Amino acid sequence: MRRAAIAELKRIRSLEEAARAPEIQRLMRRYAITEYGATAVANLSGDAWLRFVQAHGGAGFGGTNGNRFLAAAFGKAASTSDTDWCAAAEAFIRHRPTRARAT
Repeated sequence: MRRAAIAELKRIRSLEEAARAPEIQRLMRRYAITEYGATAVANLSGDAWLRFVQAHGGAGFGGTNGNRFLAAAFGKAASTSDTDWCAAAEAFIRHRPTRARAT
């Protein structure tokens, strides 16, 4: 799953800026559900989702950057430079889960 997610992130980097944040959000959500289980991830949103991502390798989604990312991902704000979002998403994906994934 990790290799496929990294390949998908590479494709996302080639998209127009406005399309990237929603695509990154969907990719990270799918990846998290696969790696950590739906029970741990499916009901997370907003700050709780960002805290989960940060705790699992996505430190780049902390603070204002995370809030801007969510706003752009859900169409509530214009996208800004997302170079940090792609890097943070890649760090999240490359982070190894510390527990066995739930089924």
